[in-house]
Amino acid sequence: MLAALDDDNRDAWALWMVLASRIAVDYGLGRTVFEKAIEGMTLDDMADLLDRLAVLYDVLRPNTPPPSL
Repeated sequence: MLAALDDDNRDAWALWMVLASRIAVDYGLGRTVFEKAIEGMTLDDMADLLDRLAVLYDVLRPNTPPPSL
């Protein structure tokens, strides 16, 4: 499945998996992980990533805990 994704979507999926992981949620690491992920990004790149994460969140929200940002 992941092999079929382009690089931007694969990166968003990988970040989503970390943000939604139990360890990140239980220990409140979402904000730290997200800040590191966007460090050095342009505003346009960050907006694009947020759009991709929003799609994942809307689709997967019923099955995973929301990330704590």
